[in-house]
Amino acid sequence: MSRASILARAQSLPRAELAGIGRFTVDGRHHDFSITWDDLARAGAWHRGALTAWGFAPGDAVLITSVACDGSWAGGFLQALRDLGVIYSPAESYTWDARRVGTFARRLPLAAVFGLGRETAEGLQATASLDALASVRHLFARPDAFPILRGADLDPVLFASFGPAVAVECPQRQGGHVDAELWSLRAVDGQLRLSFADGRPDGLSDVPLGVSATVRTGRCACGSDDPRVVLT
Repeated sequence: MSRASILARAQSLPRAELAGIGRFTVDGRHHDFSITWDDLARAGAWHRGALTAWGFAPGDAVLITSVACDGSWAGGFLQALRDLGVIYSPAESYTWDARRVGTFARRLPLAAVFGLGRETAEGLQATASLDALASVRHLFARPDAFPILRGADLDPVLFASFGPAVAVECPQRQGGHVDAELWSLRAVDGQLRLSFADGRPDGLSDVPLGVSATVRTGRCACGSDDPRVVLT
């Protein structure tokens, strides 16, 4: 049986009601939530728009640093990369895999590294390899890596997960946009709280995230009406 026929057969089978179950943890408390097929499709379209704003095009090569538990938010992002024809490769976001990040950055013309976190930045710093990132077009980083990257005269762009919601800074650099059709974020006493935007009965509702931030609303200069998270 050919690969094409196997795929066709698989696609004809009944699809599970849910695409998956996600989990994130805040202060030792686990929060589980359902992921629908519509959620994945929506996330893919939203990320595609966010990447297009930065000028990503077919044939661009990017590196993604993540861990397996990021899967609940990474699915839409990966689909957007595939839709745009962007070539991607993974690396673990732990200190011990920082050498792989440095090697990719030195040997390939990377358009971006996504998900740069503190452990990766510390690993590159310890091996005097942070300068390898200077040739990367865009460094989409988690907030905990910003001090190290800026200390090396690098200019990181915010790419952060707040629970399962993803905030991506646009070229205007005025906070990380979050998909308003999927997520509702508000700040209470300077702390972020997260809900599903559609208020689904079995979904997340006003969950404290333990993140100090403000939320800006209104149209961004980039044209997006999505709210922006500004870390404090």
